[in-house]
Amino acid sequence: MLFGLLFFSVLAYLIVAKGKSEASAVLQMGAADYCKTGPAFASQFGLQLPVAIDLRQQRDRGLSIMEGRQGGKTLHLPEWEQAGYLGPHAIDRKGNIYVAPAPNINLEYNPPEEQNKVYIVGSQTGKMEKYLDLPWVSPPTANNPFGVVGLTYDCETESLYAASIAARGLKKKSAGSTASTWKRRP
Repeated sequence: MLFGLLFFSVLAYLIVAKGKSEASAVLQMGAADYCKTGPAFASQFGLQLPVAIDLRQQRDRGLSIMEGRQGGKTLHLPEWEQAGYLGPHAIDRKGNIYVAPAPNINLEYNPPEEQNKVYIVGSQTGKMEKYLDLPWVSPPTANNPFGVVGLTYDCETESLYAASIAARGLKKKSAGSTASTWKRRP
């Protein structure tokens, strides 16, 4: 409930856009991420598709990928721990995985100043890299260590949206509401 309230009460940031104008976008009802696909690197590590993102982080910090079948294998690479404990994630049409840190365990591996970052795990290689730093409205503190609180991928516009309670962006008026927008080309 709290996450839902946070998600809908924050500003939306458009991070990735492939050049479709708003005028040419076709609005349809249904899931916005219908085109997402599994990462290509999964088979290189002996996993069978479909795979699922495992962010329970009960055994390992960071990202884990698990086969979508009972008793399936789990993949966890040490470099996937670089962003600390993770929360929001999204997958695009190429199988790239986008993740953001979340201070849901402690601040040791998730310092407040690192919470407004988005990381990408490349579909072909499985390599995790910092993708984007959202600018802060004001400096983060231990009293409010939250940054990115939601990620989603829109297949129609090939756009990644990030919701942050601590970032600022370009103001854009849309359907009577104000949102901050970020555009980033792959």
